Amino acid sequence: GDYEQCLAKAVELIGERPPGRRVGVGIALYVERAGGQWESAEVTRTGNGRVVVRSSSAPHGQGHDTTFAQIVADRLGIPIDDVELRFGDSAEVPAGVGTFGGRSVAMAGSAVAVAADRVAAGEESASVRFESALVFGSGAYAAVVEIDEDTGELTVHRLAAVDDAGTIINPLLAEGQVLGGTVHGLGTVLTEEMAFDEYDQPLTASFVSYAMLSAAEQPPIETAFVTSPTPLNPLGAKGIGEAGTIGAPAAIANAVADALAPLGVRHLDPPYTPERLWRALRDR
Repeated sequence: GDYEQCLAKAVELIGERPPGRRVGVGIALYVERAGGQWESAEVTRTGNGRVVVRSSSAPHGQGHDTTFAQIVADRLGIPIDDVELRFGDSAEVPAGVGTFGGRSVAMAGSAVAVAADRVAAGEESASVRFESALVFGSGAYAAVVEIDEDTGELTVHRLAAVDDAGTIINPLLAEGQVLGGTVHGLGTVLTEEMAFDEYDQPLTASFVSYAMLSAAEQPPIETAFVTSPTPLNPLGAKGIGEAGTIGAPAAIANAVADALAPLGVRHLDPPYTPERLWRALRDR
């Protein structure tokens, strides 16, 4: 990992500290393990010039179809539209470990890549089980926040997300993973909380009372990638899917702590709702 470059880019993206009475700046760095174990893939040429890819890693919104098709098309020198992906049917696709933990490209994508290389070398039906040690993505997140002293309302002025996921196969999909994870992380640290009354009955049992962020509350998010490929798989890929959920909450928490530090507040648990921040300001 290139941790210095991640931090330098985050600092560059976040810019200068803006003026304000209760402004805070926070930085968070993370390293996350991903991959490991094994995944399988089959790549087969058909009689009409097309290629069928069967993967053990089934998608649920991550863009496997596009990413895996790119890998095969690039290795075989064919149009991406000539690559057909098949997932999920246990009577047809090979066995695997699963889609979770930022492992899809590093493990399943590598299995697809190795199978495609064997087909490029002359095989018509290449079946591969790819095994690897864990890979480690990393990144640096930075946030600028401001707390309204009268209401406790927290405004996230800027948020920078810099991630090193090794080789990026599809930058648009990777950025989507980062943005989605970051928004989840923002909800965790700003509004979302399971609350209970004195009888342990849930007070946030539906979306009427459980506060989820909408698109209107999303702050500006600047993203960037640092590329230091892993030597542990043929793609050089690491994990990316959970990056935002790790970096964003910690950066916001550190920014809130920085904003409250002049008042002597050393720690405050999230979520940073207006009421919680207002009480912290009032008590000081």
